Amino acid sequence: MNIIKTSWVLSSIFISGCIVTPSIYDNTVTDHAAYKNKGQIVNYTAKEKRTFIDRKEVSMISDTEFQANIIDYGETIKYIEKNKEIDLTEGVLPRDTHRDWDVLYGGSTYIAKVIKKSDIDGSNAVELKIAVEAEIISNGVSIAYSDANKELSLVKEASMPTSANDNWDELYYSPDKQYGMYKNIEKGVYKFFLVGEAGYLWQYEFVPKFEILKSYSKGVYRLAVVSQDKALAYDFLPTKNFICADLIKQYASVRQRQGKAIATTVLLGLIQSYTNYSVTTHHGSSTSSYSGIYNDSFGRGSWSGYGSSHYSGYSKTYNYSFIADRAKDILDIAFSPGATIDNIEAALTNNGCKIP
Repeated sequence: MNIIKTSWVLSSIFISGCIVTPSIYDNTVTDHAAYKNKGQIVNYTAKEKRTFIDRKEVSMISDTEFQANIIDYGETIKYIEKNKEIDLTEGVLPRDTHRDWDVLYGGSTYIAKVIKKSDIDGSNAVELKIAVEAEIISNGVSIAYSDANKELSLVKEASMPTSANDNWDELYYSPDKQYGMYKNIEKGVYKFFLVGEAGYLWQYEFVPKFEILKSYSKGVYRLAVVSQDKALAYDFLPTKNFICADLIKQYASVRQRQGKAIATTVLLGLIQSYTNYSVTTHHGSSTSSYSGIYNDSFGRGSWSGYGSSHYSGYSKTYNYSFIADRAKDILDIAFSPGATIDNIEAALTNNGCKIP
């Protein structure tokens, strides 16, 4: 089979190359709970959802009300969301990745971002819009490939042919030479090619469907979900951060009712260290029961909810399904109309938050 020189499209630059807005993600995060709880389930809230098309950010939504559990084992990550579980493994961080990101994790599910059908010499190429998803697992010696129609095992060639495009580092073939695959090690992308029954050359440029980037300095995980036409990026912070921030505001509200003001700069510093986000109104679902109202220098809002149904509140969306019953009871009391400073301090301590 002739090996055709072709260009390739890299979608991960949508995600890894995108800057994290400094004004939002200020370097004041001091409590990186997720990194202190290696191997434990940590509940996260996606504060922002970004959409990329042709490597450009076309939209950004705040307060996504989207949550997931993340278990960070160091070299691997398990992402759990609703009925979906994704295992990701640490890979090579591309050189063009923004400096805010420290680690890249990728899964084994890939999307054919570009599909081309052409004559055997690559001429008369036509780009097709066909949804193709495959599992690709490489160990550096062989590749296991499977999609909806076939399962293949491809073996690494001893050397790259001189005709190969510089974008590729390794070449693999099936034993019968009917199927071939290029691999770019740094980018973690593949080009799968074959000659069909009608004699046409088919080329599939595969990119990871799921990737997670981790930032130690910002305390953020970014989940990237790629499809043929766009890429979505969700920026996650620990849900506990938002709980702590609301408890701090509740603490300030009660102190103000008692006529004991707290320095605004101190409170803002504590709140920012947990959230790095501005206050917003929200709604979502919860497994806790609580009610309360506070009115302070940070604004006016209400906090209410019941059972596992919907609720509305002030500051951010939470899902308390990961909190033990005793912790939920303490939160119920802390956000009740008659909450005392002792009640709130108990909730702060129970949730690992700093006390003003």
